[in-house]
Amino acid sequence: RLAPVMLRRDRSLVRDQLPERIEQRLDVPMTPAQVGIHNAAMASAGSLARIAKRRPLTPAETKKLMASLQQARMACDAAGLVDKETEGSPKLDELATLLDELCVQGGLKAVVFSEWERMTAMVESLVRRLKLGCVRLHGGVPSTKRGELMDRFREDESVQVFVSTDAGGTGLNLQNASVLINLDVPWNPAVLDQRIARVHRLGQKQRVQIILMVAADSYEQQVLSLVRNKRNLFNSVVDPESTEDVVGVSKRLLEALVEDLAGPAEAEAAPRSQEPALEPEVALAEEAPVEETASTVSAPDAGPATGDPELTRCIEELQQALGPRIERILGKGGHLLVVVDKVDEAAAEIAERLSDTVPVALVDPLTLNGLQRLGDAFPFADAGVHFDAAVEPQPSAPSRLQAQAQEKLRAAELLVEQRCPGPAVELLVSAMLAAVADRAGQPRAPSPQEAGLWLHSQVLPKGLLGDAGAGTLMRALALAQAPELPESLVQAMLEDARSLVGRSGSTS
Repeated sequence: RLAPVMLRRDRSLVRDQLPERIEQRLDVPMTPAQVGIHNAAMASAGSLARIAKRRPLTPAETKKLMASLQQARMACDAAGLVDKETEGSPKLDELATLLDELCVQGGLKAVVFSEWERMTAMVESLVRRLKLGCVRLHGGVPSTKRGELMDRFREDESVQVFVSTDAGGTGLNLQNASVLINLDVPWNPAVLDQRIARVHRLGQKQRVQIILMVAADSYEQQVLSLVRNKRNLFNSVVDPESTEDVVGVSKRLLEALVEDLAGPAEAEAAPRSQEPALEPEVALAEEAPVEETASTVSAPDAGPATGDPELTRCIEELQQALGPRIERILGKGGHLLVVVDKVDEAAAEIAERLSDTVPVALVDPLTLNGLQRLGDAFPFADAGVHFDAAVEPQPSAPSRLQAQAQEKLRAAELLVEQRCPGPAVELLVSAMLAAVADRAGQPRAPSPQEAGLWLHSQVLPKGLLGDAGAGTLMRALALAQAPELPESLVQAMLEDARSLVGRSGSTS
């Protein structure tokens, strides 16, 4: 599918023009100071990962999780990167041995990469102690002076080591070097490939030796595995000779980290009732249906699955009064927490009236998500689910999205009759999106801004909408962008909406 619109210059096209390259991995043990910092950081990350299994992390917690992992990776290079006091590290000792053999005795030129600017400063001090000439490039070096550093490395025979952060990962031609040493493993496999391409590129005449240092028994080994999986995924997508038809990958990097850090025991121990609803901002492509048992969740027509007649009557009255506005009903200890699209006076009056027999509280989805972040401190953290609008309804009754689509279509028809085309067009587009989202089994409809990507990435590949229906929806989205539409086009759009909403239950 990508081939007609993608021009890719693959390295295999010039492989026969490049010299041989040898890749070597060195597992380097850590010092007790490194192990202490690394394990403390991983413990902190693991604690946050276990919280993430029960509820969504707050933005501050997410930053703390990533910072802990970053600290663990820094400790894999040198304890001094974290505590700013400890000097030296096993990786620097190993580097000294390599430079002595390859540069001092062998007369070769080497390029040394590290993600951390402070680490490159340590390397520079080490190289000076070995009495080797070197230049160092990092983000603080002005772009006007980078050419001068490359010229010195290429032309001055006494300058045998080029030390760089990933600021030098692109735009450098260092073919006069024949050794490349990576002191750490970057998150992105493309960054690692770019480092190697600084040396192993057209114009290189010598065999290239590539050395990757990895801290033994550390999180850096997991990062290396992640890098390989990412590379395999990319190759399976764009390589025409790939033998993989389906590639499994986590929906988000954070989810992958959570699964790795929390461990299977924690995942099994987490009760299902503590799984929170997804944040509203999560993309539609990432939302998965929630599995519930018949004993905890019932369809709107089937009535709530409770043993208390007063509770059953209260839930039925809520459904009759608020209808499709209800998203979830949670129950605990004879009390109900009702999640509605918006808490207004009318809904509050209904809840107050019903609270004479069964205490009822109303919240909107955003408030519920905020309360779920409290974890066990949230009184309804382990509540039962009496109703969930995301559960597939009985065929005899329209779903919440179907009802929304029909209501918006009726409102648009009235506006068209009153010659108010602007608001009518917006309602027609919303009605179509609700109908298609219902067919796709989504709990909510995408916004017009999300619709194009969602349609091509989710709906069409799964065959949930035929070419005619897709054309109708895309035409409506395009017309909605116009500042003003003639009456004939509004009428045509109305007929399209009637057709799409009317057959929202089919897949033709």
